[in-house]
Amino acid sequence: MDREKRLELLVGGRVLNNPRGSYLLIQRDLSAIEQTPVVEYVMSKVPHLKLGQAAKEFPTMHLQRKVKEKMLFWDIETCGSTTSAPIISIAGLSLILQDGKPPSANVFDLFARNPDEERGLIQAFLDLVPKYDHFFTYNGQTFDFNRLTWRALANRIPLDGHYHPHLKEVMPTPEKHTDLYHIVRQRLGKDKIIDGRAKTAEVVVFNYRRTDDIGGAQIGNAYREYLGMESDTTTKDKREIGLNAARIIEHNLMDVVACGAIFTKLCIDGNLSQPKQ
Repeated sequence: MDREKRLELLVGGRVLNNPRGSYLLIQRDLSAIEQTPVVEYVMSKVPHLKLGQAAKEFPTMHLQRKVKEKMLFWDIETCGSTTSAPIISIAGLSLILQDGKPPSANVFDLFARNPDEERGLIQAFLDLVPKYDHFFTYNGQTFDFNRLTWRALANRIPLDGHYHPHLKEVMPTPEKHTDLYHIVRQRLGKDKIIDGRAKTAEVVVFNYRRTDDIGGAQIGNAYREYLGMESDTTTKDKREIGLNAARIIEHNLMDVVACGAIFTKLCIDGNLSQPKQ
């Protein structure tokens, strides 16, 4: 079994294709991912979310006259810290709020099983953009938007004109995009929010620290090890390498759930103080 099929079976994904290429799609209900305190918080609170609560907490979204809002919390992972490092994963938490109906939420991940699939992955994400009304990131203004723009251009995927509006014209305006990092940092202070990582906010807001999470600095090495897996690699090593690749996906999913949890807490509680035990 080759490494790509092994990963596909390990994470329960399926391969899809678009005009730019193929990519691996993983879709899950929130109940099907690791049940951390942050995931449990989202699962327990989202059913009680109301469109009016979001309108009050995020007035720039202009929700007062709307009866339905489709929101996407998204985050990318790259194989390195340089601008030329390819995007290997884009995760999303899809949240739909509609008057008179219970909210719906699920997560997905678009994953490049090899560097050539970066084109298909980016195209798949761009095709999702018109389907959502509002976008949330955590430090996306600084990192995710710029990196996605650079990598799209490097892959000769147009971002302007008739085909795709430029990302910075579509999502970063206050009406279309909210960077939760700036809200969290403003409300909790620079001394507590010391960096732009979602898992730092998890510690401060939810008193939860990830224990088996792959660090951002480890992602590049884990992905390169996965790409370097050979047919003569021992079964034990293949399993370990495959699990580390799967951990990249899980890390990306946990980041968007953290983003959704912060949004939910702001809407329901109106603040970011830690939940009472």
